[in-house]
Amino acid sequence: MAKIIEKHDSDTEFIFTCPICGTIFTEIERNMFSEFFSGAGVEKFICKITCPNCSRTENWDVNELKEYKEE
Repeated sequence: MAKIIEKHDSDTEFIFTCPICGTIFTEIERNMFSEFFSGAGVEKFICKITCPNCSRTENWDVNELKEYKEE
């Protein structure tokens, strides 16, 4: 696996845990498909994220996303 020496993009990276298989993975902002949801008196943006392990696509509330920070 190659080591990234410099990062040239400004995309935010978020961390997810698949509710089906439990895989913990990260996704960058540009690969996340988001759409506006309105129904039952609730209006919010949702992201559709696909697990790289089981290929299950889940909806995630944009306000509940956790940014990934390398330690």
